Amino acid sequence: MAGKYANVVGNLPRFDGNEQTHQDHINQRKAELRATADFRETTVALATNYVALRLQQNELEAKMENIQLSLEAITQMLETQYEADGTTSIRLVDGFSVTLQIEPYALVKDRDAYRKWAIAEGLERLMALPWQTTNSITKERLLTGKPEPDGVEVYAKTKLVLRKV
Repeated sequence: MAGKYANVVGNLPRFDGNEQTHQDHINQRKAELRATADFRETTVALATNYVALRLQQNELEAKMENIQLSLEAITQMLETQYEADGTTSIRLVDGFSVTLQIEPYALVKDRDAYRKWAIAEGLERLMALPWQTTNSITKERLLTGKPEPDGVEVYAKTKLVLRKV
């Protein structure tokens, strides 16, 4: 086994933490792929399929990013136009309506003050580090020979890394 964590993951149990319904969907997709006439389950064929799907995913993510940017631009322009027209809603001939609603939007500016408030309100059980932070801290601790943080279980999870050579 190669990689940065090779000395750490050898004794860890394999991660199988997909929720059962999600794993059922994955297993169904495996069966569908295997049933395809031209599908081959060799290392080269699977890796080739992986690369093709990752490239397709990257392309779709770029398109989604562009769509999100366009939606935000149109939203801002429509908000300005609604204000100029003195309206908050329009019904289109195709049956759709587009309504402007303004609602509160929270943004934490002082994390320490907010944390203290949450604890005082009895919400400390809802407070948690983002998973990415917890995972990063745990990996770093393991690399330096320290145990995982209290309350955290560690598993060995397979990850494919795609690089352009």
